[in-house]
Amino acid sequence: MTFGHTAHCSPKPMKNPTSDLRVTVEDTGNPYQSSIASFLAREFHASTGTTDSILEAVTNEFVGSGQIRFGPVPSPESIVAIRSVISKCVEANLPIPILCPWGSRKPNNTGVDIAELSALKTLSCLGKRIQAHYPPGICIRMRIEDIGGYYLFADEGPIVRHATKTYMEGLLRLIHVLDVKFVKPVPESTLMDEDVYNEVADKAQQILLQYISETDVRGLDSHQDLASWQQLEQMGWKGSIPLEQRAYYRERYERLYPGRERSEYTKMLAIYLAGSHARYHLRGTGIDESWGKDSHLQISFCPPVPGMPASMSNRTIHYRTLPEKMARTHLAPWRARGYLRISGDQIAVKISSWNEHLDLQPSTITLHRGDVSVEILAPTLSE
Repeated sequence: MTFGHTAHCSPKPMKNPTSDLRVTVEDTGNPYQSSIASFLAREFHASTGTTDSILEAVTNEFVGSGQIRFGPVPSPESIVAIRSVISKCVEANLPIPILCPWGSRKPNNTGVDIAELSALKTLSCLGKRIQAHYPPGICIRMRIEDIGGYYLFADEGPIVRHATKTYMEGLLRLIHVLDVKFVKPVPESTLMDEDVYNEVADKAQQILLQYISETDVRGLDSHQDLASWQQLEQMGWKGSIPLEQRAYYRERYERLYPGRERSEYTKMLAIYLAGSHARYHLRGTGIDESWGKDSHLQISFCPPVPGMPASMSNRTIHYRTLPEKMARTHLAPWRARGYLRISGDQIAVKISSWNEHLDLQPSTITLHRGDVSVEILAPTLSE
């Protein structure tokens, strides 16, 4: 069985571009000398031996191809912001800091499955590819949103807390067993006090609900005149919450919870945004303070959200849970149902939504490293 990542784990056909193959172009006064060297380095996965060569190679690896990236090539402004972070790290010979937000549980309250295994393989391959160009590599802080999940799904009762703890324990074990040393899981519960989080979020939720409801009717023209907006500003909120962003979230809520009133989707949106506000207000984002302001990159397994301010999105790349050649459908691993499709002697990893009806046969695999083991759900679909 293959997870389809082999081609993405290391540059081919070369092994280590920083040690095996270098490109130099004789200085003959040709103004295109550096361009020629960069072109050959890209074509043959080589190095020109310069900081610029390393910077370009690492940037290309992080941005990724359409196989692992979800969405278009980043804008020129985004590339500049990404290169700036990488450049500072290369100059200081430090690992490149990356934040990776991660959800709190599966929709059906089960443990980790093939989807999480595949997403972690994607991160592992990224680390290997970058380290081939830049030995200090990367360090990823994975913010696991356990407190946020308790708040977001509070109306589903006590099962949410149990399911979150089960999922998080499995995820932590899986990271350990896979020995992805540059990934450091950071549960929100280690960053914030839950009661304080709830208090901040509850206060914000009421104001956000009022503001969203008012501007849904009257639009965003002169929204600054609203008392609800002024209250949001006082508590540190930034951004008008564009209409296309609201529509995006409501559409997602409608797919997840069909048949409900629009007002319920609006409340879900207010709860989600209130939780986000509490996280930033309490500095529970998972960002290491030693990184400094705007000095890290971000990987998100969630699709891009329309209307996000550039300051919050221009250093973020959205990754697929599975390469596109394996699954055109994309879902974040914690939202997805991972399974194995079996056709003859061929086994392929797939993902689907939990609403999709599939005739799956239950199966579980166990991975071990030392005295630590983790069970991974791996249901099968025969063709």
